[in-house]
Amino acid sequence: MVIDYLKCGTCKSNQNIRKVLNSKELDVLMDAKRQIAYRKGETIFKQSTYISHIVFIRSGIVKIFTEGYNNKNIILRFVQSGEYIGLPFLFNNNYSYYTATALNNVELCLIEKNVFADLVLNNTEFKKQIFNIISNDTGILYQKITSLGTKQLHGRLATTILNLVKQEKDGENIFSYLTKKELAEFSGMSIESLMRLLNELKSDRIIVQEGKKIIINDYEMLVKLSQVG
Repeated sequence: MVIDYLKCGTCKSNQNIRKVLNSKELDVLMDAKRQIAYRKGETIFKQSTYISHIVFIRSGIVKIFTEGYNNKNIILRFVQSGEYIGLPFLFNNNYSYYTATALNNVELCLIEKNVFADLVLNNTEFKKQIFNIISNDTGILYQKITSLGTKQLHGRLATTILNLVKQEKDGENIFSYLTKKELAEFSGMSIESLMRLLNELKSDRIIVQEGKKIIINDYEMLVKLSQVG
């Protein structure tokens, strides 16, 4: 669904862009974008499909995941307002490595990839900003691979909880949007293992669970579990 048009120069979700693009460049960006609303669960783009736009999140949360065989998925991360989707495909790949869906209702700016790439290449400060984002995103994926490959189940779940709590904005508990299946896929384990470990953490008073919300009760112990794996 197309939503009310918001000028890039007045967008509160992306104030950093005003620091590096001049008024002419902002106008170019405006002409190359569409502002779309997606409902919870709708697919923004799908794994192995052609990517023609860079996506900026105005509001809401987007789930990024790889689709495997037999409906076995791995959730890579959750991306929130003020962040981009699709930057790895900006210059050298036209097809997505992952699927992106709306975790809750989201508002997005879809920017033509070629126009966005030209702005990056011709503005040194914007280039630094975007490459820094790509570098940080790559670091997050490396940490994800390390967690899945070296940690036991307790360590994976502890890392998941810590990471998701860090992503909370304006007091909004991200766990309230997640199903047990999604929490298990983000932690790299089965739903059965997830439920067993959650019960252990609650029994040991490390976390408190109120409905779907998870609240950390013993932060130091959870950090220790995450570190020792």
